[in-house]
Amino acid sequence: MPHKYQGPEITYPTFGHGLKVIVDAANVAYENQNSPDDLAKVENIILMRERLEKLGYCPIFIADAALRYKVDQPNRLDHLEQSGQIMQAPAGTQADYFCLATAERDKLPIFSNDFYRDREREFPTAVKDLRVPFMIVDGQVILEQERLLRAVEVARSHPNEHQHCHDTNHHHGSGEHEHDHQHGRHHEHHGHQSQEQHNHARRQQRRAS
Repeated sequence: MPHKYQGPEITYPTFGHGLKVIVDAANVAYENQNSPDDLAKVENIILMRERLEKLGYCPIFIADAALRYKVDQPNRLDHLEQSGQIMQAPAGTQADYFCLATAERDKLPIFSNDFYRDREREFPTAVKDLRVPFMIVDGQVILEQERLLRAVEVARSHPNEHQHCHDTNHHHGSGEHEHDHQHGRHHEHHGHQSQEQHNHARRQQRRAS
């Protein structure tokens, strides 16, 4: 039975809102596996997603196509995949490659306890600087803070257009509304000035006559 975490409260850095992070879904699902015959836990994936989203990250879970045959709740995993919460690697390929390739290309943190020693030469930055280990203790996801800080710093030092999820809820509308409001006040003020000038001209004409 897993021990309950009783240490100090753990806080983690965030890199703006919506920084993308890569998650090795199978590695997360297999966390706390007590024997080789134990099925991977879909609940682990849910816990990791909730934790990362709460911290302000935009997690991208990538899984092998074969994972559904190795989990305790295959229907629940199917739902996560169909709803876009997990991306499935093409059949016959390894999700490790796509996790590391994406992290290396876009300089994104990658959450996994896999050391990826066989791919270190191919993806050196992802393996050495961007990988963030974790634990799941009594339903609580604990991230290695120093490695997370390092991964976030690498992301910050290599900014690019692929690092953040697109947020369509920007306040452009309010800015445009404010601009229109000010523009309207300008026209209104200009209209008052024109009317006053017209009235003044008429008074001058009456006096002249």
